Amino acid sequence: MEHYRAVIKVTFVGAGSIEFTRNVVTDLCSYPEFRGGLHLALYDISAGRLAHAERLAQRIAAQTGADATVSATRDRREALDGARYVINEVQVGGYDATRADFDIPARYGVRQTIGDTLGIGGIFRGLRTIPVTTALARDMHDVCPDAYLLSYSNPMAMLPWSVYEGTPFTRVYGLCHSVRDTQDFGPGPVPDRWVQPPGVRAAVRAGWPVPLPAAG
Repeated sequence: MEHYRAVIKVTFVGAGSIEFTRNVVTDLCSYPEFRGGLHLALYDISAGRLAHAERLAQRIAAQTGADATVSATRDRREALDGARYVINEVQVGGYDATRADFDIPARYGVRQTIGDTLGIGGIFRGLRTIPVTTALARDMHDVCPDAYLLSYSNPMAMLPWSVYEGTPFTRVYGLCHSVRDTQDFGPGPVPDRWVQPPGVRAAVRAGWPVPLPAAG
């Protein structure tokens, strides 16, 4: 008896952000449980970047033996149709806008280590990224209301907040790799202990895990 296996459609919004697309596609394709069951739908407003992302995703799928379906479109609602998970990785304004996030505050003596999450630079980025993110959430509410929006874009805390406050869509989570990665700098596993980060890099710049006593 042949068993039906549902295909999981994962949509990448801003797929031309090659670093994130490459890493997440590689991770997904590395799971044997997903072999033959993934549809990677790529969306970007740049035809050139989208084509590059499509070739990259196809190559990763082939090299890993994931047998994943890869599609690419510049129609966002088409990319969202049928999605189970939507990964937001847009960078609105590109390099020039990011430079302005640093350069304008610097003229007034404001120094920023990373100006994409908090402070003046984070506010600048939020002002241009929030409208794009809330428009995406409204499309998801119409096209794939049961999907999850996983937002890797910065400012990480502001974007899910804007979705909660400004749209009827609520299945949104802001993600940041720093909580996971900073634990690699610790002493290693501690018996009968667990860690809870007091914040994340993209929220309060305090992503260091804190050891806590085991329950009981």
